[in-house]
Amino acid sequence: MVTIYNIKKSEMINHPNGEVFYLLELRGLSTDEKPTTIENGTIENGSVFIEIDTQEVFIYDGENEKWLPEAEVSNSEESNSEEDNKKDDSER
Repeated sequence: MVTIYNIKKSEMINHPNGEVFYLLELRGLSTDEKPTTIENGTIENGSVFIEIDTQEVFIYDGENEKWLPEAEVSNSEESNSEEDNKKDDSER
């Protein structure tokens, strides 16, 4: 059973249909299905799912509507940061 541990509601002011996005912290077992939708709204990019039996953490990719392991997201951010640093060095 997936439990909502923390929820923050943010209304998209410029969204014409008044869609509501929820930044969530969810907890459940590794065998639980990770939700990609929530009643009356959308799961916001960056929401977190913690597997309480394995301690693995997943981050929600809103653009692709899927959960990614935190390590994969962290590695991607580090690679982007290294590329940015290389660009900065070459511009000097």
